[in-house]
Parts: sequence; structure tokens; C-alpha cells
Amino acid sequence: MKLPTSVRRIALDVNIFIYHLRGHPKFGNIATSLLDECKRRKTVVSTLVFAEIFVSIFEQQDAALEKQYREFLEKFPNLSIVPANKNICFSAAQLRAAYRLKTPDAIHLATAIDSDCAVFITNDDNLKKVQEIKVLTLADLT
Repeated sequence: MKLPTSVRRIALDVNIFIYHLRGHPKFGNIATSLLDECKRRKTVVSTLVFAEIFVSIFEQQDAALEKQYREFLEKFPNLSIVPANKNICFSAAQLRAAYRLKTPDAIHLATAIDSDCAVFITNDDNLKKVQEIKVLTLADLT
């Protein structure tokens, strides 16, 4: 899996991290390859990554896994974890209205757009309808 070298800034959906961290049987390897590529480029993710990844860990009350995941995200090379500020939330509302998106998806996409990313990578085909940013799925990268 190789992204074009012209793509300098990438935004990732949270599912990419989940597939890697949990060793997803179908998507884990490609997510890991993608994350290896992202270490050499500027990569953006919304702070929502914490709210979405850690739910099951908190349900399990697994402090060791919480620490492992937190360190992975905080030490990931070239990763900017961007908070949902007023502009991002406003843009997310516009995306929700235009494309009937769920709030978390709209915030992830608005974060990518606001951060001037060339591409948003997800595994959600539904998000490909968004026209404001190029959306790729893992299938597009194989």
C-alpha cells in the first residue's frame, strides 16, 4: 500500500486506529501499513479519537490497555490531534446538513478540511459522498 508522494497532509478516521490497535482480522494489516506510511507525513485526527477508541477500554476497566493506547496516540510520529474548535463545529454542522452525516463523522471530516488535509482516509463508504475533501477507503488503497 502506497500513498502518492504528493499527499503531504492526511487525515484519518478513528476506525483506522481501531483496526490497527485491535488487530482486526480483515483490516488490521492494511491499517498498520497505512499508519506506517503516515509516520512519514503530517497526519491529522480529531480529539474525538479519544472518545471513540476508549469506550470499550473503559467498559472493560482495563488500565493497562488504556495506558498502551494513550501512549500510542500521544507518541505517534507527525500526528496532530486537533480539538474541535468553533470553526470546526460550524463546518461540521454544514456537512451534517448537506450530507446527512452523523455528528462524529462530520467533526472528523471538518477537522480534516480545517487542517488543510489533501485526503481523509476511512473505511466508511458513506463518507465518499462528501465533496469538500477527497475521501478514500482502505479498499481504495489496496
